[in-house]
This record gives sequence, structure tokens and C-alpha cells, in this order.
Amino acid sequence: MHTHNHEHKESGHEEHDDPLAVATLRPHHFETRDCLPICPNAVVGDRVGSGGFRRRGHGRTAGIGAAGSFFIGGRTIQTEDAGWGSFREVFGESFEAGKITVEQMYVQFQVPVKPSHTPIVFMHGGLLSSKQWETTPDGRMGWFEYFTRKGFPTYLAEQSGRARSGFNPSAFNEVGRGKISPSKQPRIYLGTSDMAWKVFRFGPREGQPYPGQQFPLDRVDEFYKQVIPDMFETEVPSLMTELITPTTDNPTVENVADLANQLGGAILVGHSQSSGFPTQAVLKAKGGIKGIIQLETGCFANLTDQQIGLLAKIPMLVMVGDYLGEHPSASCDKEIAQVQGPAETSHLFRFRAAACTGTATCSCRTRTISTSQTSS
Repeated sequence: MHTHNHEHKESGHEEHDDPLAVATLRPHHFETRDCLPICPNAVVGDRVGSGGFRRRGHGRTAGIGAAGSFFIGGRTIQTEDAGWGSFREVFGESFEAGKITVEQMYVQFQVPVKPSHTPIVFMHGGLLSSKQWETTPDGRMGWFEYFTRKGFPTYLAEQSGRARSGFNPSAFNEVGRGKISPSKQPRIYLGTSDMAWKVFRFGPREGQPYPGQQFPLDRVDEFYKQVIPDMFETEVPSLMTELITPTTDNPTVENVADLANQLGGAILVGHSQSSGFPTQAVLKAKGGIKGIIQLETGCFANLTDQQIGLLAKIPMLVMVGDYLGEHPSASCDKEIAQVQGPAETSHLFRFRAAACTGTATCSCRTRTISTSQTSS
């Protein structure tokens, strides 16, 4: 459990050295008023020519009261195959057997000096890390900084098994030593440049952009550096099953549900591979989730009545971008029809690339939903 305390200064200003201390400052509204550039790959910034970008506040810390990182979740397992056997002469002993921690989740945060909104938690997509929410490939301000400057205590949740969260390596060493069959080794998904170009929908084939493409393709090589091995199946048996099943044992979902609860309330944002995580976190029924935002679908058309009852209490915003196929929102249409009651709790917004620019927000309906309508 992450513990916290904070002091009130004589000036009346409250310091927030602990990221969870912001729970005492959660506001009374969940807002989607700004709407932001939700279209695929749209970012915030001012372009000053084909060679570079003017950074609006980028690199400065004005208005940020606290920043840091911590881990949440995790469990301890025993291993007999730590991999250090050949270093016995270096260490004076073998460290082959012992306990290791797995399934933890790394969380990076920034808290404004004067928080004015509910904390917001961003989860990255497949083949990526939390870097996707930081500085953009062409050097513009990412959503991590943008939302913080808008008054949101902002948290980046790195999927368990990915990047700084680490992964469970036990099976790999056991295969290497012949203890288990290679068929038991988890699959590692790699993203080629061709796959990244098509899956992230820059264009129908590598080097050919879609009409109206907003991504700065002159910096696509910088984006490719963000594409890292996807270790999803070191945490769960099947990636495909996770994408279509609302219940899950994915430690990332468990950890982010705990995070929202410990924050005393948070809006959860999932993108692409993680777009269904907010829904799955709600179904953990741990409380604290004040709203969910799903970028690029992430819906489930196979919900039970009990699950529908849980989701009906939570404001939901689903964004579907361009070039996702003929009927990309079919499962979302069904889910929203199931959970939408008489209250204004759910809307499905579809954006076209022409509605967005690199420096402006997309057009959408203003929505402000009182958290008194949500469960705690």
C-alpha cells in the first residue's frame, strides 16, 4: 500500500509531495469540455515551418507543484533460474535461486500547484510505453504536460510487463535450460516499420499517407524509436482473448483499478490495445473510477446484466478515429445501447481527420457531468 501525508503551509498553499495526496482535492465535476485533439496522432503545438516546432511551455516547470514516480501492485515469486550461474567467480556465490517481484506497474506523475480537476490516468497502447503521452516525435507538448497545465493531476501508467514496469522472465530462462518446452515460452510481439505505419494508420502502405493525415511524417523515424517489444503475453495467456473479454486477470487492469481507488477518484484513459482497460477496471468493482475515456474503441458486446449495472454508473466517452474499417464502432454501439440509461451518461463521438488540426481542438459537444452521478 502506498502511504502518504501532507502539511498545510502557513501561506495556505498545500504542498503535494505524495502523488496520492491529491485525493483530498478532487473536484465536483468530470469534464470533457476541451475535447482536445483526440484524432489519431494529433498533438498540441505551434508549427513554425517544415524544419521544426515552437514549443509552448515545453521544458518549463511553471505551474507544476510535484512530479515523480512510484510502483503499484506486484507479487513475489520464487525462481531457481535467475541466470547468474556463470558469474559465481565474480560474486563469490551463485544467485541462481531467490525471490523476484513481478506484475508491478510503474506510474509517473505530475501534479499542478493548484489542481482544479479530477486526477486523470493515461494508459498506453500496444508496442508502446508511456512515452507516447510525453513530448511528441516532432518536439511538441504531449498530453502529459498539457493536462497537467490544464489543472489535472496527471498519471502515466506503464503496462505491467512493459518498459519500466519490467516483466516476468522466468519462462525464458527455464526454456533456455531445457526445464520447459519452448512452446511454453511467451510470445514477444515486435513492431516492424511497415506494421507501425499501417496499424497506426498513417497510410495504406508504408510511405503512402492517407489524405488529410495530421501526423508529422517527416518525423516518423522518431516515432519508430518508441515502438518496443510487446511483452503482453508474459502477463496473460492470450493477447487476443484480452481484447474481446470484459473480465481479466491482467495485472495492469488490477493495478490501475487500485490506483484509481487509492487516488480517491480518477478518470481512466485507455488507447488502442489498452482502450478496454478502463471498462475492465470498472468491472473490478473497487470504486474510485469517476469516468472512463476509450480512444479507438475498446468496447465489449458480451456484457452480463451485472456488468452493465456497474458501467451504467460511470460517465463514458468513446472516441473512434479514421480508417479503422467499415464498422469500427459496432461493439461500442452495442455496449453503449446496453449501458445508456435515461441519464446523460454515455456518448459515442466519431471524428474525421478534417475536423482536427495540429493546433486546434476537435469540434464536439460540451459535456460536464457531476460526479454525484457516479459511484465512488
